[in-house]
This record gives sequence, structure tokens and C-alpha cells, in this order.
Amino acid sequence: MAYLRLARGIAARVFYTPPPVHVAAIPPASDRVRTAGMYGTATGEIYISLEMMERGRTMVDTLVHELAHHRQYRSTGESEDLTPAHAEAMTSVAAQVVEAVASGAFDNLLGEVTW
Repeated sequence: MAYLRLARGIAARVFYTPPPVHVAAIPPASDRVRTAGMYGTATGEIYISLEMMERGRTMVDTLVHELAHHRQYRSTGESEDLTPAHAEAMTSVAAQVVEAVASGAFDNLLGEVTW
């Protein structure tokens, strides 16, 4: 639950109206590729795989990636992986997260998180 609280806190800090963030059992995309997270364009919801919730770093990496899809979709109507618009959105979201961490915005949420 600590990871989910942190994920939702980050989403709320990055977006005025944050997308809902959920933890889910997400099936692999293929035999070779696991799915760490998903962004639902129809609902605007973010899903993070249970596997990513084992460490703070993997959860935050996945969350930044999915929040970037949200930002990208809201600005361009597309949510394709690793396009220039997605890369720009990931950089922007990551910068906001780093700034918030540096300012102490998540200090109350970081105590139970294992990095």
C-alpha cells in the first residue's frame, strides 16, 4: 500500500486533476516482453503491474512512463510508446518528480518504500 500511496501522491503532484492509479495483474504482452504498466486512453487510468510494486525504483520508473502517456494523450491524442512526444513527456514528468522529491513533497510517503 505504501507504493500505491506514493504513486497516487506523485500523480497528484504532476497533474492538477490526476489520473486514477491502480495496481493490477497485467498479462505479458508476448512470450518475450512483460508489461510493466498500462495507460487506458478510454478511461484515463494508469495500471501498474504487481511485479513493479516490489521496489520503489521500478514503481516510479513505470509510473513516470505511464504518466507520460497520459500527458502525451491529453496534448496530442496519441499514446504511442517512445515517440518524440512520449520522450518529451517522460522528461517533463521526471523533472517534476525530481523537483517535488527535492522540495520534500513526498517525505511523508517515502518512509515505508524500499528502493
